Amino acid sequence: MKTLCCFAIGLLWAMCAMAQESSFVSATPDSVKVLRQQTLDRLLDLSSEQSGNSEMLEQFNLLRLQKINLNTAGFSSLLSIPFLTAPDVERILAYRKEKNGFKSVVELRKLIDEDTYELIEDFLTVGRIKTENLSQPSLLDDIERGVLWQRVKFDYIGRTLVESPLRVGFTNGAYQGSAPRIYNRIQGVVSDNLLLSALAEKDVGERSLFDFTSLTLGVRDFYNLKSLVIGDFNLSFGQGLAVQSGRAFFKSPEAVISVKQSQRQVRPYTSTAEQNFFRGAVAEVEFGVLTLIGFYSRNLISGTVNDTAFSSLKLDGLFRTESEIARNRNIDELAFGARVQLNTELFENLFSIGGTFYQTRYDKPFIPSNDLFNRKRFRGDVASVAAFDIDYLFYQFNFFGEVAYCVEQRSVSWLAGVQTEFAKGLRGVIHVRNYAEDYYSPRANAFSESSSGAQGRNERGVYLGAELKLSSELKLRAYYDYYEFPFIASNTVLPSSGNDMLMQLSYKPRRDILIETLLQIKTREEALTQLDALGREYRIATPQRTERIRTDFIYQLSERLRLRTRAEVRHFTRELVATTRRDLGWLIAQDINLDLLESRLSIDARLAFFQTDSFDAAIYAFENDLPLTFTVYAHNGRGRRVFVNLRYQIFSQIELAARYANVLRDDVATIGSGNERFPSNNPSTFSLGLRAQF
Repeated sequence: MKTLCCFAIGLLWAMCAMAQESSFVSATPDSVKVLRQQTLDRLLDLSSEQSGNSEMLEQFNLLRLQKINLNTAGFSSLLSIPFLTAPDVERILAYRKEKNGFKSVVELRKLIDEDTYELIEDFLTVGRIKTENLSQPSLLDDIERGVLWQRVKFDYIGRTLVESPLRVGFTNGAYQGSAPRIYNRIQGVVSDNLLLSALAEKDVGERSLFDFTSLTLGVRDFYNLKSLVIGDFNLSFGQGLAVQSGRAFFKSPEAVISVKQSQRQVRPYTSTAEQNFFRGAVAEVEFGVLTLIGFYSRNLISGTVNDTAFSSLKLDGLFRTESEIARNRNIDELAFGARVQLNTELFENLFSIGGTFYQTRYDKPFIPSNDLFNRKRFRGDVASVAAFDIDYLFYQFNFFGEVAYCVEQRSVSWLAGVQTEFAKGLRGVIHVRNYAEDYYSPRANAFSESSSGAQGRNERGVYLGAELKLSSELKLRAYYDYYEFPFIASNTVLPSSGNDMLMQLSYKPRRDILIETLLQIKTREEALTQLDALGREYRIATPQRTERIRTDFIYQLSERLRLRTRAEVRHFTRELVATTRRDLGWLIAQDINLDLLESRLSIDARLAFFQTDSFDAAIYAFENDLPLTFTVYAHNGRGRRVFVNLRYQIFSQIELAARYANVLRDDVATIGSGNERFPSNNPSTFSLGLRAQF
């Protein structure tokens, strides 16, 4: 009752304020903050608890550091900008040709919708148009003009996090290292052609300040050399069936843009995830319409080694206990490959076709457990993959697809889709996938429902997504995804299927008000251990259904103060043999965003109350964190969650950030299990960050 009263008071306060006449306009930086915050919230609407660096945020930051020149970028470069579709890019190129170049980024407002423009304007710049007399790289041009020193930028980020009380792993001596999580990174950019990035990080409980280090030198747009990276790098070819070492978008309420992958094919690696990146060198060279890519990587990865083979990879990057440390960087991985891509026109429409081949070799074979669900999995020390992909824009229809073949497994996986703008304000996508039960690619990361599907394995499905702007105030996003798993998995006993339906309605009755309501219904089958009449255990497939509804009410009281009220309900149903289990969860949260001292100080805070019957009904919510980090927190049990983020601009180039987060659980005495357990029902985290840009 107390919770409902708090929620009612907060909502009443916002509704009363609506009666005031506001001078807020959508073009102010505050409206852009709202748009970007809600877009991030949609893209990170995940079904699992996560924290740390997001590949998406890292890519956004890289684009801000190395902006794309509207006057020189080709089709593939422009398409690598998040939120732009192929028809958007075609209009941009046609306009550039007609007007002989852009004079300002603002001209994009004529070509794309306002929301997309506000999301991408920080990634773009307008430079000089390349001609026969001006074709040299920006670096050499800046040297000749004597302005090189003006084109050098440095970006330093430092973060530390401590928890209170300490986890049980510290008190029982299991954790070998110190308590703080520490992160340091410095990046330098010269004339948009050169990037240098150095990073060092340790997690909670790890021993060395340099538990994970990364060093990268990147060169781009240097005559025919489109990209060169020495050190750590990511690759993104086609739609991810063969190689996609850093996927930014996954299935989310952004029903259209989250499906087709259009990232930079070669880019420096700047994140802290300790697996699934390449370490070595890669070069991307353009000869007119032809692009050639070659890469070589040798890296030590982590996994469970038994005698002369390894049975699994360790992907969490945590090396705190003796057993975890024994699995650190104990597998030698060698990868090399090449790609050829043709970018041309077919029937006067943009057309791209590419072929990829790469091979991965391990110093010891991969041999998974003998469980039945592993019967069709890859086994061995060499994996070779060949793939073929196309991307064709036929008027307003963008056709794309990829087929990949694993040589050792003799298996084929494929996907195909079309993304289109049926009319102004109406976009849609269709995606069909057929991933073989025994396919294997170490670097696959394709669009899917399941984790095995992301590896391009054991999943078939059809996805339909749409985004409709019903009016200037009303926008609808929706998708329907039907999926099948033709072979058993670790959590199933039989081939299974399911579907996922989501609708989100965004309503903006005034420039200072936004209301978003989301409805999702999802079904799957999962194995569960049951007891028969004699008390004997057996496994059986149990259908499960999840329904959730969420509403956000956002009100910009002034240019400095913004409120967001959220209410979410989640209902989980599992059909058992003799009964039906039903679990309910709810969450009510109030956010406040406040800018003070002429916007030098910003406060971002949340107070949330929640109650769930089980972890199956847990409610996940995206939380802002320190710069370039985020948290997706699972609200489980009964209690309240609070966090406060502070950012203070000490000087124009230096920003100090701090965060306090706390959860109080009324239903338990301790939180967590094993070494991860907090000996309290009220643990807190304290974070401090510094960012300097020169």
